[in-house]
Amino acid sequence: MKRMMMIMAALLVMGSLQQLNAQQRRSTTQSTVQRQNGQQPVVTEVASYLIEHGIQDMTVTQDYIYYIEKDDNNAVKRIDRKTGDVETVVEGQGHIYEGRRPHYQAIDFAGGKTIYTYGPYSTVRHVGIVIDGKLKTFKDSWADVYATNGKYALVGNLGVFDCINLENMNFLFQGLEGNYGTPYILQPNGDIWWPKVDGDVIGVRFRSAGVRHEFYSLSDQPYIANEHVREISQMRAMGDYIYVACKRRIYAMNINNPGQWIEYAKVPPTMDYSFTNFWVNPRGDILGTDDMIMNGRVQLFRAEALDKPESLGRGLYIDTKMRELGFEHVSLFQTKVVADADNNWVVIDGRAIKIYNPNGVVGYEKARGKVIKL
Repeated sequence: MKRMMMIMAALLVMGSLQQLNAQQRRSTTQSTVQRQNGQQPVVTEVASYLIEHGIQDMTVTQDYIYYIEKDDNNAVKRIDRKTGDVETVVEGQGHIYEGRRPHYQAIDFAGGKTIYTYGPYSTVRHVGIVIDGKLKTFKDSWADVYATNGKYALVGNLGVFDCINLENMNFLFQGLEGNYGTPYILQPNGDIWWPKVDGDVIGVRFRSAGVRHEFYSLSDQPYIANEHVREISQMRAMGDYIYVACKRRIYAMNINNPGQWIEYAKVPPTMDYSFTNFWVNPRGDILGTDDMIMNGRVQLFRAEALDKPESLGRGLYIDTKMRELGFEHVSLFQTKVVADADNNWVVIDGRAIKIYNPNGVVGYEKARGKVIKL
């Protein structure tokens, strides 16, 4: 009797083991099928739009991303920043062979008006403003839009600038001589700022709307003085602040309290890194690159932890964790990067517009974690 009970117990154990093994095989098979079918968690940090015709230019407003198609079609379209829907603003003209409108090369906004840089070639350009539905050119000499903010636009050609109020179409000033290639920052009241390096003198120039000139030196900042820094690699603006990159530091100044520099972002002393370019979003986060070669790094300096940068990728590429070919990275190489009002970074990457946010993309609901082909 005892022997019979032992045999029955053994059979029960063997049956349980066989059932468990079968469940494990089914689970493994199901997981394998999911992987084979390409099922994976949605990557919430990126949203992407692949533009068939390529991208000539793009800009970001409160509600939309506007972009111009690159090829002969040259349509102007916009992406709703909340929903991710796309609609046409200016019809393409690839099928029109006479009576064509000007070929748009760049798009900007100021004073409630659209500004187009247009022309048949990149070296032959004009600037026009859309008024009552028609593109109007006010000066034949205008070839570039250097900055816009609020109701003002800074326009000109080869270092000679005009500042125009697009609400009333009056000039704030005309014929200001500057340095071609220098980044100019335009404030909503018409004030302009630009970096200045002259020998041992390093700082920022300021010209108010009332023609007053000032210079705010960085030379007495401890890092600048101790390390003999004599370069400004980039200058940006966001809200009430201007930001200046000087090798291993980014300094900030409140335009409402000019003259008081803040040592804003600081590279840890044990980290081999210098800013060659950077972008700032409304939160005050800094997206920085340290050189233009493949062994560089993209670093995120969060506003709440500016002394503890986070690596986002190697070279000039942010790793997106997406698996679709061509969308595994966001390239910051020789491109346009704009922060929108929700702290997303909007980037032209080849034939794609990619929206990236390390905290998860805000808005663009229909494109989040996907590639929308247009």
